[in-house]
Amino acid sequence: MQPLTHPSCPICQTPDARLRYSLREKRVFWCHACRLFFIDPFPHAASLRSSYDDAVSEFQQKYFESFQDLRSKSFERGLKTLSRLGRRGNLLDVGPGLGFFLDEARRKGWKVEGLELSEKMADHARQTLKLPIQVGTLESASLKTDRYEVVTLWDVLEHLPDPKGTLLRIHTRLLPKGLVVIRTPVCDSLLPWVLDLLYRVSLGKFRSGFEKLFQEHLFHFTEKGLRLLLERCGFHPIHSYREDYMDPHALARKEWAKHPLVRWGAFAVIVVSHLIQRQDEVVIYAEAARS
Repeated sequence: MQPLTHPSCPICQTPDARLRYSLREKRVFWCHACRLFFIDPFPHAASLRSSYDDAVSEFQQKYFESFQDLRSKSFERGLKTLSRLGRRGNLLDVGPGLGFFLDEARRKGWKVEGLELSEKMADHARQTLKLPIQVGTLESASLKTDRYEVVTLWDVLEHLPDPKGTLLRIHTRLLPKGLVVIRTPVCDSLLPWVLDLLYRVSLGKFRSGFEKLFQEHLFHFTEKGLRLLLERCGFHPIHSYREDYMDPHALARKEWAKHPLVRWGAFAVIVVSHLIQRQDEVVIYAEAARS
C-alpha cells in the first residue's frame, strides 16, 4: 500500500503542507508558511462553474434573498468605511452574485461594474436590478474601465483556485493607491476552534462541521495569512474589522440548526465570539503600492 502523498501549497508551493482533516471526499491541509488551510483535490474549473450555476435554483435564490437584510448591513458598513477613507469613483465587484452590493454602491453614487462567473446569477442581477455585470474572469473579460478606484471581493476569495494570481491581476487594474476590499471567513475565529476540538476529541468521527465549512471553500485563511498574501501581491492593509457570517435570526432558518441543542450551541458561539472579538469573517481594506 502506497503512502498518501502531501500536496504542495497552491499559493507558495511549499512542499511540506500538513494534513489536518480527512473528510469524505477531500483532505484539508495546513500551510504554515501561508497561515491557511486548503483542500485536496481541487475541483476542475468546469465543475466549479457548474456548481455556481446550480446554486441559483429556486430554493437557493430564496436563500440568498433571505440574507439580503443581513448582507445590506455589511455592505452599508463597507461603503461608509470607503467614504471615511476618502474613496469614490469607479468600483468593480468581483463575484457580485445576485448584485446586492453593487445595487447599494450605485445608490451611494459609485460608478459600478460587476464580474461574475455564473451566467445565471449575472442574468438575475441584470434583469432584476439592471446592473452592468459581465460573465467571465479577470483574464478573459473586456471590462469597460481600464483602472478602478476600488475592487471588492465579498465572500469570494476563498472560492477561487488561484487567490494570489487574482490579487496580482487586481493590482494591475487599480489606480495608484487604489483599494482592494476583501471579506472572507477566517479560521482564527471561534467556530473553527470549536469544530477542531470536536474533531480531535471524537478522533476524527465528528467531521460534519468541517464538511459544511469546506463544502464550497477551497481555502480558509487566518487574518494574519490574508495580510501576508496581500503584502506579497503588492498591497498594504490599512484597515480591518470582524463580522458575523450570520446573526441569530438567520441561524434559526438553517436546516442543520433545527435541533435545539445545535441551535443553542451555535448561538452561544456567536455571543462568545463577539465578547472575545473572534467573529467568523474579516473585512480587510488594502491599498495598492504604486506600480
